[in-house]
Amino acid sequence: MSNILAVGPFLGSFEQEIVTFRPYVKWLHDIVPHDEIYISTHSNRKFLYDFVPDENIVSVFKYITENEMSQKGYVHEYVTLKKYNIMARYFKKCIIDDEQCSFSDIKMYNISYAKTTPHYPIYNKVFTPIEFESNDTSNEIVFIPYGQSRKKLAKIYNKFKDIVKVVGDLKCCLDDHNDIIKDEYYSKTGLETVIKYITNAKLVICPISFWTLVSNLQGVDVFSWGEGIGPYQDGGIYNFDNKKSNIFAISQPDEVISLLDRFLIEHKYI
Repeated sequence: MSNILAVGPFLGSFEQEIVTFRPYVKWLHDIVPHDEIYISTHSNRKFLYDFVPDENIVSVFKYITENEMSQKGYVHEYVTLKKYNIMARYFKKCIIDDEQCSFSDIKMYNISYAKTTPHYPIYNKVFTPIEFESNDTSNEIVFIPYGQSRKKLAKIYNKFKDIVKVVGDLKCCLDDHNDIIKDEYYSKTGLETVIKYITNAKLVICPISFWTLVSNLQGVDVFSWGEGIGPYQDGGIYNFDNKKSNIFAISQPDEVISLLDRFLIEHKYI
């Protein structure tokens, strides 16, 4: 008799896949006895799941993945709960067809398909670095313009534009300077490229956000600023023992520019 762990489908945002779904899948992977694990998520995020066989990742519909701006929290704003339940049944059918098993052999889990984005406690999550088979991006100073106004971030960018590379997904601003989202293959490989740039960065510069979490998870040098800095500092739940994390409780562009200018020189990034 097969013992199959199945998690998904996940239709939501890249942020919540990093912050909630991926660590929840890893937690289940570690505590639930199973012979095989299957997940269902966006096809362009398979790279997040080095602990799941690639052939065991069932992709959600292409139009859901490509419509990135409609992915809100745990849900896709154009997919009703009724449609979601149909997709969940399709996911089960794919497993049954692949494994030649019965419905009762499958232990099905998922996070809530709810627009309110309910909180999942940290003890139901296991965070691990995102692994890659190869790293082919340059050692750059990376700037991720996310979580603050375009005006504020543009002012910071304009000061350091000669030394930074702008990266990020479609929900970041300064898109005119982001070569990744301009690429014709962005919908297939763009998010993986962003994470590779972060992983291989000399330094990541970004406002406090889930991009700070990603930088800490990957153990890279990061300069991050804003409000609510506690979880990202040493000992915080999103620090992951990253000794190269530099977090500052400042918010105004002029403050950031002044401090970052000194930081880059003192730490010999330039």
